[in-house]
Parts: sequence; C-alpha cells; structure tokens
Amino acid sequence: MKVYILEKYSPEDDYDEVRLVDRMSVLNVFSTRELAQAWLDDYIREEWQIEDGFTGDLEDEVYPVEFIISSYEVI
Repeated sequence: MKVYILEKYSPEDDYDEVRLVDRMSVLNVFSTRELAQAWLDDYIREEWQIEDGFTGDLEDEVYPVEFIISSYEVI
C-alpha cells in the first residue's frame, strides 16, 4: 500500500543545515496524491486567507514556505 505524506518547509532567515529538520512539519497523510493536493489547496486558502475565486498557483502565493508531497510504500 502506498501513502502520501504532506510536509511543510518554513525557511528561516539564516540557513543552518543542522536545524533544517526543525523547520519541516508533517501536516497530514493521505491514500492518494490527489487527496493530498486537494487538502493542501484548502489548507493554503484557509491559513493565508486566499479567496476561493483565486485561479493562480496557490503555492506561489505563500513563498518562501514550501510544501512537499512524498510517497512511501507501506508493508
């Protein structure tokens, strides 16, 4: 079975690779990439108060925060 993990990376002003893990947050786990993307879109709209009528790239609107959807095979 494959799972998709949605993570949020929030960079700080100073780059410190030792603390990189501290800035990664797991937001949620999903059974499909499509569910992860839909949840992410809703999350961005709510957290950054972006109107429903916005048609641009939501992830570009919240730069420098980045989101990563990774897939893993679970036994």
